[in-house]
Amino acid sequence: MTRRVLWLYGLALLTATAASAQSSVPIISGGAGFLGATQGGVNFYQPVVAPVLAVPLGENWLIESRADLRGFVSREDGTTGPYQGQFFDTLEYLQIDYNASSRLTITAGRFLTPFGIFNERLSAIWINKFQDAPVIAAIGTSEGYSDGFMVRGALISNPRYAVNYTAYFSTLSTVPKFESARSTGGRVGLFLPGTRLEVGTSYERTLQVQRMNSFGADLSWAPHQLPLEVKVNGRIR
Repeated sequence: MTRRVLWLYGLALLTATAASAQSSVPIISGGAGFLGATQGGVNFYQPVVAPVLAVPLGENWLIESRADLRGFVSREDGTTGPYQGQFFDTLEYLQIDYNASSRLTITAGRFLTPFGIFNERLSAIWINKFQDAPVIAAIGTSEGYSDGFMVRGALISNPRYAVNYTAYFSTLSTVPKFESARSTGGRVGLFLPGTRLEVGTSYERTLQVQRMNSFGADLSWAPHQLPLEVKVNGRIR
């Protein structure tokens, strides 16, 4: 499985090399961490590597991707015995963006579900201050990933305030490493540059057997990085 994710990165990198004559240089970055926890005297360790790939293609196109490679390591018999572990790999997003204008970016592929602010903006290991995601993180995002199309941009932008928007459609996928639910939704946010405060509201409708409506409100204050999210689930019969 890990080989499959690395193969996708290699393929994107080869594509970037072919286009490098007419675009900027590809960038490989990311983050890594080593998390630990103790429960009932048993120690658990979690090494994490999150590589990020950005491949600009000319002035308007961009391929970007991020993976999550992590393991769960503990002793075989709890507090005794040799250490053993399981390792998992997740392709969090692999998308192509077309920057049509300052007010519109069109995205296709696998992307982070744009519901609230945590999933897209704060979940990366080099940003997230928590070892585990908030309890409400899954509301409106399912597994956190969508396969489909997305549009986003700024409806209004001036020195006093900016109004940004995101809308998306995700298809049902059961392909390994590309699982997603069929849904549609979006978010609208108001950003105040003077105070670096942003408030937003999100909506998602699941378009499968059990149709669900999810609503969310979020607030983010950049100087002190105090994000706050409130989410509600509703079922439509």
